[in-house]
Amino acid sequence: MNLDDIKRYQAGDVEAFELLMREEKGRVMNMILRYIRLHDAAEDVFQDAWLQIWHKRGQLRNPAQFRAWMYRIVRNKIFETLRSQNWKNEVMLFGSGHEEWDAVDPAQNAREALHNMQMMRRVNEEMELLEETEREALALRFGSGLKFREIAEVLNMPIGTVTVRTYQALALLAERLRRFEQTPPVTQDSKAQARERR
Repeated sequence: MNLDDIKRYQAGDVEAFELLMREEKGRVMNMILRYIRLHDAAEDVFQDAWLQIWHKRGQLRNPAQFRAWMYRIVRNKIFETLRSQNWKNEVMLFGSGHEEWDAVDPAQNAREALHNMQMMRRVNEEMELLEETEREALALRFGSGLKFREIAEVLNMPIGTVTVRTYQALALLAERLRRFEQTPPVTQDSKAQARERR
């Protein structure tokens, strides 16, 4: 992200604003879709958030902190939407629906692809057992690629707290997923063997 573009945006340059929006659209939509699963609703949140980002440009004190400031606005718009629609806050690390198929490597065989999809679903299920701030920190770090400093600014928490909670949440997820990995996937062979044992 170019600091000159951010300064031009602050000065009211529409082209610089549109450039920043295009640069960040993928990561921001990724973040929104982790909370709001309906694509049209997520697109509305994106548009509303960027409208606010345009109107609040005078409130950005430090251009170097644009990204964290922008994500805070997006996050607030997400929670405003969740409250107004009475939707549950269930942030996921992996998206739902067709994204799982998009993540499948065509070189994988069907069994590996199914196992990977099951693993993504399992990660999302385990995410729900974490505290809200831990879920958000993980999604911002690994889903949107923010640095710990930026996450701390978005969540309005000390960087040390964000770092510790993120690593604790990762360790907990890793332990739970290790147990899941040790459980062999159900295959046609294992079903046949189970029937033979009866």
